[in-house]
Amino acid sequence: MNQRFLLLIVFCLVAHLIKAQPPGILWQRAYGSTDGDGPKAVRETADGGYIIAGVSYGNDNDVSGHHTTAVFSDAWIVKLNSAGAIIWQRSLGGGIGDH
Repeated sequence: MNQRFLLLIVFCLVAHLIKAQPPGILWQRAYGSTDGDGPKAVRETADGGYIIAGVSYGNDNDVSGHHTTAVFSDAWIVKLNSAGAIIWQRSLGGGIGDH
């Protein structure tokens, strides 16, 4: 009887410790162009994806539609799915810095 009780306590303790572990990194990725872009805000969306608002300085890699040279920034909005893949992205701005 004591062995069963001890086994039950050990089982409950192990189950609690396993449950208490924080989740690991599911995925990670850098987004933007090669010209020093940066996120300003990230929010989870209702569909389990993410929306990122930031700044872009170039028109390469993930960024398209940048409105000026690498000297000036555009606002950059990116929608990701739950796995981190880009669903859509938009550069917003004009001929001078827009952040």
